[in-house]
Amino acid sequence: MNIEKVSERNFIYAVNYETIIAALSLSESSAVSLFDTISTHVSIYEPLVVHIKTYQQVCGVPSSLLIDTYLSVKKAFVVLKSNEYVITPIDEWYPKGLLKMHLPPPFLYVKGNVSLLKEPLTGITGAVNPTSQGITVTKEVVNELAQHNVGIISGLNKGVEGAVQLTNLSKNGKAIALLASPLHLVSTPAHASLQSFIGEHGLLISPFSPNKRHERWYISLQKELLAYICNDMIIPEERDGGGSLRCAYLVLNSHKHLYIYQHTLDNRSLLWPRKVAKSPFLVILKKGDPIIKKFRLGISKRTHKIEDISQLSLFD
Repeated sequence: MNIEKVSERNFIYAVNYETIIAALSLSESSAVSLFDTISTHVSIYEPLVVHIKTYQQVCGVPSSLLIDTYLSVKKAFVVLKSNEYVITPIDEWYPKGLLKMHLPPPFLYVKGNVSLLKEPLTGITGAVNPTSQGITVTKEVVNELAQHNVGIISGLNKGVEGAVQLTNLSKNGKAIALLASPLHLVSTPAHASLQSFIGEHGLLISPFSPNKRHERWYISLQKELLAYICNDMIIPEERDGGGSLRCAYLVLNSHKHLYIYQHTLDNRSLLWPRKVAKSPFLVILKKGDPIIKKFRLGISKRTHKIEDISQLSLFD
């Protein structure tokens, strides 16, 4: 089945799902459980209004509330364009890394080259206000990865993430942006044009449905998803307490490799590099180091004893 057919089916499911969340004020876990029950009675890929009696009985709320909410949610979903798709965990394009989460996003809203979701991706994130050295090494590593046709996934925040996306696009690299907002919104206004360009020439991914508004906590979830989607992670530079440290923690505890730079480790004003320094999955890069060579050496096959760092906190 092609992506258009799959998305058309998932569109109906997503509208039904968001209707129930909005009408009952449910958490994601509760909604997933409720839909498991509903799916035993009716097809979740058919409009909720077609099976309104079943939904009313299972949800225990008036049908009028469900119908009014359904119409409101569906109206919000109309912003999705013909080249914007809805995928779920059972679909072939859904990133396999996300399935390792306790509660994978039930829907991803994507725009662009969806085939990139089937490739191994290197994640890059970092400081919002990096130093000139941080920007230099970011551009350096992105240039190298783009030259070797490596897919790069990052956010669209200012600083390191913006440098990642701009550099990658300038080299005609495989650019993937994981958003902290619904597809039709822009969480970083300064990068509105950049977001649009990636949607046309790369891939945009959002776990947030069109009926959602932007919330501050979306950034935290975005960082978590980034850590699970990527095969390995590069943090060119970050401060103590920075949002990218959530990625660092999750990547290392997932036994994936985290690459940081020597200048970060040597910065004695920073605590977080020394907290992760003992992990066998941490790789230190120096300015000018060919990261592709590190990849090809099979660094993941090192014989270090794997330490349990599950109790490590990067935010103390």
